[in-house]
Amino acid sequence: MKNGIFFLTYNGYYNFTSGIGAQTNTFLKGIETYYKRFRKIYGEFEINLIVPKFDNTVGGFNQEYIDASDKIINKFGGRAYKCDSSLDIVDSDFWTVANWKRICVSASSIILEEATKYKQSIVIAVDPPFLHVPRYIEEHRKKLSAEIQSVILMYTSSYIHDKKLSYEKLGWEYSGLASTREYENIKIGKICNYMYDHFIKFYGSDSKSFVPYPSSLFLEDDNFNKLPQNKILDILSKYNIPDDKNIIFAFGRMARVKGFDILLKSFRQIQGNVHLVLLATTFEDRVDEYKNIIKKENLSCSLITQFTRELPIALCQYKHCRMVVCPSRSEPFSNIPLEVALWAKDQGPVVLASNVGGFIEQIDNEKNGFIFNIKDNKDLIEKMKFILQLPDKQLKMIRLDAYNKVIKERDFFSNFGLLLNSLWS
Repeated sequence: MKNGIFFLTYNGYYNFTSGIGAQTNTFLKGIETYYKRFRKIYGEFEINLIVPKFDNTVGGFNQEYIDASDKIINKFGGRAYKCDSSLDIVDSDFWTVANWKRICVSASSIILEEATKYKQSIVIAVDPPFLHVPRYIEEHRKKLSAEIQSVILMYTSSYIHDKKLSYEKLGWEYSGLASTREYENIKIGKICNYMYDHFIKFYGSDSKSFVPYPSSLFLEDDNFNKLPQNKILDILSKYNIPDDKNIIFAFGRMARVKGFDILLKSFRQIQGNVHLVLLATTFEDRVDEYKNIIKKENLSCSLITQFTRELPIALCQYKHCRMVVCPSRSEPFSNIPLEVALWAKDQGPVVLASNVGGFIEQIDNEKNGFIFNIKDNKDLIEKMKFILQLPDKQLKMIRLDAYNKVIKERDFFSNFGLLLNSLWS
């Protein structure tokens, strides 16, 4: 009898507009590439996705993502299940506890029915929308003979990302994470040291409730392949990026927590032949705020709000792109320093990140990147000026250190194997 894995995600199947999309993509491509090696160690297993019901009006909807995901899942005998969600109702809000309850009830019902096909199942529940699925499974599994183990993967929390704490959402998180103390079959995935400490400090989680699930990348992804110089220049031209200036680049969701306003206001102090490229995909409506700063300060800046993967890939391999700035006010664990390190192996930027959250364990200051004090604008300005004047030889050494650190620590096969060892040993 086969084993089964259920991966529950809200991004990366229909669209690819956040870090969760990257995690989903890493999981699918990693399983596809390494399936035979995993099977040799852990036996035959199928993988399934459980996703909310979306329609083509959802931001970033792309049928190609759906087809590619289905192809991988079907290849190994699984399928994608659609659970109930507000996103199948017109003018409804996905980011509410009421909707998350609906998602969790529906998703757990699917798992309880489908898990009977497997000897053992692992349920991987990603972020708040699926947080209570493991609890619902345990509360309703009494009649099942199937063995189900659940792993909660929280890449953020209300304490980290909500400017104004919602006590309803905070209660949802507390009770969801508390399920690990009630049921031995529910664990928390340890994605990084920062989130591990965060859950123990703010949520009272027990250190014994964690299993390893280090944040990883699919290192063989075609997106990390080297681009020819003419292709890089074509992409920059497409987005009207000047090719006669040094580039400072920042990218991510358009949200206050990402701190792009801090970068914009600081950039006015950067003199000389330097251009800022800010790729901020719409999440919160801050377009007018950013445009006003750019206009008021007369900044040499390209503001791009349309989601694109090709521009980061190109800019992070562009010889005149000097740095990628991550000015986050808080950040659990960002993929950006990891991706930049892979893209910029041969030429391109180094990372300058704020001294918060996961950046501290990702970046060893002045060795594989740079750290600045988020509470000190002068420090950000001085660090940008410092990096701009560094010789190419020193930048090359920093980029190589960053690359080697990612290769050593973030390989999907090794890291996902740690999880399977802890549950299927």
